[in-house]
Amino acid sequence: MTCDEQKQINLEDILITEELSRRLPKTIDLQAENQALHTLARQLAESPQIMLKTLVAVARDLCQAGTAGVSLLEITPTGEEIFRWVALAGELEEYEQGTSPGDFSPCGVCLERRSPQLFLYPERYFTYFQQAKPAIIESLIIPLAIDEQPLGTIWIVSHDEQRHFDSEDVRLMTSLANFTAAALGSSRARQTAVDAQQALHESQAQMQSLLANIPGMVYRYIAGADGSDRFAFVNSGCRDLFEVESSAALQDANLIWNQIHPDDQPSFQASAAKAAENFLPWDWQGRIITSSGKLKWIQGRSSGLRTADGDAWDGWLIDITDRKQIEEALRESEELKQRILDSSNDWIKVLRLDGHLLYLNPGGQHLLEVDDSASILNSDWVSFWQGEDYDKALAAIAAARMGNTGQFQGYLPTAKGKPKWWDTIISPIRDASGQVVQLLAISRDISTAKRLEAERQQAEMALREAHVQLESALAAGSVYTWRWKIFTDRVVVNAAFAHLFAVDPAIATTVGLPIELFIDAIHEEDRDSVSTAINQAISSGKGYAAQYRVRTASGGERWLSACGRVEYDAAGNPVSFPGALIDITYLKLAEDALRLSEERYRTLFESIDDGFCIIEMLFDENNTPIDYRFLQTNPAFEKQTGLVQAVGKTARQLVPNLEAHWYEIYGKVALTGEPIRFENASQVMNRWFEVYACRIGEPPSRKVAVLFKDITERKRIEAEREQILQREQTAREAAETANRIKDEFLAVLSHELRSPLNPILGWSSMLRNGKLNAAKTAYALETIERNAKLQVQLIEDLLDVSRILRGKLSLNMARVNLASTITAAMETVQLAAQAKSIRVETVFEKDIGQILGDSARLQQIIWNLLTNAVKFTPNGGNVEIQLNRIGSQAQIQVRDTGKGITPDFLPHVFEYFRQADSTTTRTFGGLGLGLAIVRHLVELHGGTVHADSPGVGQGAIFTVRLPLLNDQGFGHLDESTSSSLIQNSSSLPLANLRVLLVDDDTDTRDLITFILEQSGALVTSATSPIEALETFKQTNFDVLISDIGMPQMDGYMLMRQIRAITSTQGRDVLAVALTAYAGEINQEQANRAGFQRHITKPIEPEELVKVIVDLIKASK
Repeated sequence: MTCDEQKQINLEDILITEELSRRLPKTIDLQAENQALHTLARQLAESPQIMLKTLVAVARDLCQAGTAGVSLLEITPTGEEIFRWVALAGELEEYEQGTSPGDFSPCGVCLERRSPQLFLYPERYFTYFQQAKPAIIESLIIPLAIDEQPLGTIWIVSHDEQRHFDSEDVRLMTSLANFTAAALGSSRARQTAVDAQQALHESQAQMQSLLANIPGMVYRYIAGADGSDRFAFVNSGCRDLFEVESSAALQDANLIWNQIHPDDQPSFQASAAKAAENFLPWDWQGRIITSSGKLKWIQGRSSGLRTADGDAWDGWLIDITDRKQIEEALRESEELKQRILDSSNDWIKVLRLDGHLLYLNPGGQHLLEVDDSASILNSDWVSFWQGEDYDKALAAIAAARMGNTGQFQGYLPTAKGKPKWWDTIISPIRDASGQVVQLLAISRDISTAKRLEAERQQAEMALREAHVQLESALAAGSVYTWRWKIFTDRVVVNAAFAHLFAVDPAIATTVGLPIELFIDAIHEEDRDSVSTAINQAISSGKGYAAQYRVRTASGGERWLSACGRVEYDAAGNPVSFPGALIDITYLKLAEDALRLSEERYRTLFESIDDGFCIIEMLFDENNTPIDYRFLQTNPAFEKQTGLVQAVGKTARQLVPNLEAHWYEIYGKVALTGEPIRFENASQVMNRWFEVYACRIGEPPSRKVAVLFKDITERKRIEAEREQILQREQTAREAAETANRIKDEFLAVLSHELRSPLNPILGWSSMLRNGKLNAAKTAYALETIERNAKLQVQLIEDLLDVSRILRGKLSLNMARVNLASTITAAMETVQLAAQAKSIRVETVFEKDIGQILGDSARLQQIIWNLLTNAVKFTPNGGNVEIQLNRIGSQAQIQVRDTGKGITPDFLPHVFEYFRQADSTTTRTFGGLGLGLAIVRHLVELHGGTVHADSPGVGQGAIFTVRLPLLNDQGFGHLDESTSSSLIQNSSSLPLANLRVLLVDDDTDTRDLITFILEQSGALVTSATSPIEALETFKQTNFDVLISDIGMPQMDGYMLMRQIRAITSTQGRDVLAVALTAYAGEINQEQANRAGFQRHITKPIEPEELVKVIVDLIKASK
């Protein structure tokens, strides 16, 4: 940034504190926060000297910051305020103990504004931050203060453009700031707690007496959330003040509030609403009219408390009628007193008896640097003072209220923060009767005298404090110092050492005690080794170090670690032996506990039935989990996973195609520390697992402990049970539907068979009687023939259905010209169409090619569709049949202008025995078998049939698609012809090729087997993936051809397991996927699973052979 650019940047350009309220806060992790505070609290008690270092590490982890730190205010010898970075954690840790100016820094801005502040790229304004590496993106700073006295700040910064702080970070950092301030002020807090406890006992006793004797009404008023406001407590003063019994007020609060003077109701309501809305203390004065008609002035005060029942307001209402009268009398003498008070240069005040400030003279206003005295009038003057000075002010006021003079000295800065010391005298102001009615307080500025006194005391205390601080530090760290004066054999120790052995500190720390006293305290088993170490140190001049046990004065046993070095005179004689001891008892106990814990852990680790492992997560440069390494496994691990000798290896080494979700789940646990319990499957391992994973160790270690159980068998049983239930439900529904359809069909069949019999029997009887002339005879015979043919067709349809259901319907395959077939079928319905004046039109595309099929059955398909179209088309309607080519298929469409098909029946139009109208009053006849037969015949030819209708009365469209033969394709699909066609190539293209074919459809499996064997392949077929896996494990194959859509296990899962087998056995197999699903996505999915080629059904024989031949060539 250039100088000109820097000059254009001001402080407000980098302050973005308002963004905190706009950003969506991250999820609260109370467990991590509570654990962190627990850790800090424990460390404050055990190791307070490193508490700040741990604090910043906790802040950085909780807020996911780049760096966290604590900056404390210091005063340099020149009187300049600076911030010292006393503790840092994270990217900027190398700058620890660095400083920044107090009057030109983000920390200074935060303390000046006394609230959290958020900065964006602070180096733009505070240019000295441009030296920091890595750069600071955002900086969130929280003030630290004790009793509103600033101590410094606690802060976090981000070095990542994607990391933005929010209100949850403010809450966390404020919580840590409060903890830090509390820790730094713990000494004062402990003393304050003792004083507060004593004050509480005294206050409780005073309160009991006060409530019994206080003039006025003391109460607790509950403002319920549902509007049910009420008194929860009222003392007996209610009766004297409001002429209402306490019990009555508890029942109905309005008995009190309704007595407020009508003129004062508005001010009362406004003050109460303001206090309730802002949850501020309530203070009000006004008049009441009691039930006896008395007019009284009252004053009310209360403060709020949040409770489960609603907002509770504790307060009092007192009679101030007398005070109001006194105030009126005092007003007359106010002018005289004002002139007297205004003439003094001291800080002169007039206080109410309760300490509230009524008057401040101009001289005092000037001394206090108060611009407007009204801003502090009527406030509690005692509350201006803090700490001990507050108590002194209270005592002085109490003395003055008793008619005596109270005096104290205390510290109170001016309104603009200038330090001031005051000598204050408080005297009573009496009325004519001698009653104390107000207090006169005169404060004199003694700041200069106090400063001189403080400088003198500071000089005297400097050395003493240094000694005390050293002793305190040694005591806090359980460090004991000693100096053995060798010539006198006496040992001088510090006070902590003396207390350990319960000897007189006055003697032990000055003259010293005989060394034998301390030698005798050493445990008898350690005494010889200690003496040897001391003698070696004296003779060699090297340092002395030893660990040993001692018996303390209380009879206990402690472990100590000692070190020291002998001092010699000029002649080389040892003269003294100084050293230090550290109490390591807790360390020894911890080592024993750790050893026992490790033994218990190892026993549990080796004996549990569940699998257990500890893994180390591996991440790429983007912090994305890519693998994990096994650090430890228990014996059950191999049994549960099938993986052997896993320790030291990675998951990708052991299971190369392991699903990505395992890395993602464990990676998230390692990064966030959040444990997880879940169930998931590994298709590659063909197992289901129940897993519990949690992070262990420090976050940078990225270690995760995993406890798991193989639940594959349980999942299999659950799946089987679900399938059985589903099949049972489906079978029950199918049976119910079949029964209903059967009943409807039998009723229709009875009707359709009996209807032709009626004219046959009727006309036959009349012919037998010979009563018909020649014309009627011919008509009778024609009628009998037509109905007989109708019965024959009904029976033929029934037989076709029977053949279909038994799988006995066969086709005589040959090349077929569809145009000729359609023309032949049209001739059979022409008469019926003419009878209804229906125009049948054809639209044929030329030279679309031939298909391989049964000419008679194809004609039956067309005839059924045309018969239906004519049957359901009204007189004078149209029927159109189209033939054209769509890609490699021939498309036949039959359109009519008939009654159409309802949307709810359209999905069932090709089902057996289904009719849109199966009632006995239906308009159209038939058994409802024709379209079902059409569907089956079309599918036997490898085609599809589809019905569509715009709606009732708008006709219907039936579309049939059949695969066309290639110009060099097959003719009749018999063995000799097919064999000769396939062998048109130079030799058998698939000679001796070992092929494993997997397809659950028998017809498709038989067809492909026949095609491949005709090309010379050695085909082994399997009806399911399970069967295919077993076969593949036992035999080597060159090519695998697998269907995709199969029950229980699809082709993708089969292929992944085949690839897992080949990778471990060191062999390979070419793979072709067969699927009825078309599209780029399915091809990509097949390729990812391990297939090299993808063929969409229906299958062209030559295309299948060509794909296999090309695949073999490509592999070579």
